[in-house]
Amino acid sequence: MKKIITLFIATFIILFFCFAASQAQTSQVEFGKNRIQYKPFFWKEYPSENFVTYFHQSGRELVQFASLVAEDELPTIQNLLEHRMGEKIDLLIYNDLNTFKQSNIGSEETFTNTGGIVKTVKNTIFVYFDGNHAHLRRDIREGIARVVLADMLVGDDIPEIVQNAVLLHLPPWFTDGLASYAGQDWHEDLDDQLRIYYADKATAFDDLLAKNPKLAGHAFWYYVAQNYGKSTVSNLLYLTRINRNVETGMLYVLGSSYAQTAEGLTDFYYQRYGADIKNGVNPNDAVPLNIKTKYGSVQHGKISPDGTKLLYVTNNIGRGRVWISDLKGK
Repeated sequence: MKKIITLFIATFIILFFCFAASQAQTSQVEFGKNRIQYKPFFWKEYPSENFVTYFHQSGRELVQFASLVAEDELPTIQNLLEHRMGEKIDLLIYNDLNTFKQSNIGSEETFTNTGGIVKTVKNTIFVYFDGNHAHLRRDIREGIARVVLADMLVGDDIPEIVQNAVLLHLPPWFTDGLASYAGQDWHEDLDDQLRIYYADKATAFDDLLAKNPKLAGHAFWYYVAQNYGKSTVSNLLYLTRINRNVETGMLYVLGSSYAQTAEGLTDFYYQRYGADIKNGVNPNDAVPLNIKTKYGSVQHGKISPDGTKLLYVTNNIGRGRVWISDLKGK
């Protein structure tokens, strides 16, 4: 009887804190909308060593690719976080975005990344194929990072879940940024996003958090890895979890307070982009380039690294064309 009462109390606490967390969730949550499923899904499973990957209709070739990617990326993420999953991860692959949007499964936990959407619920990942295999790899990798991170922080038995639900309150930028960092390497698109915030002055870290918390979190973990070594990532995460406090973890691992770390991060990125800003065009002062074309509206422009060419796309009633324009003398 005593065991039953204890289990009931533990279950009540878990449900209470799960509800409280859902009210404070910073992920994209949909309320008051029922998704329409135009046709039934007949799921088939494709098991591998560490995953059970599910697909529907004509998705067999896609699921084989996704399964290989997942098995390939899992060790890298587990080594980075220094945590091993105790059970298999479920991976659901949708053939396209329209099919993905028809599903209510996992709609309470939706996270966006650069150009894609990833859902995770406990140890289950939901992704869709947008026609680009590189994007699918990125989404699968971030989904794995979120599942491994959640398993590490929350645990898998009732006493550990209850204890962590009560005591562990990490800021969303800290965990979302780490999942983003583990999910994709630093690349030029992230550089371009961050450079904008340093166009006029060195943006304070707290200001960056207010404007773009996930980018700020990713930039934080990249800064830690670049300045203290990649092994410091797992050490900081571990000490933060043990001490239940981000600043205490920083003091133990980085040897500096939150304010000092934020100041160091700001200086790091301002020095990184300062020369580009001084020698180039301030993004906030940039003037749209007027390109006259009879082939429709101009979209997705990008200048070559040497500044001599412009690549852009025109769209005329759904028909896209790619163009290269010579900027010399203009």
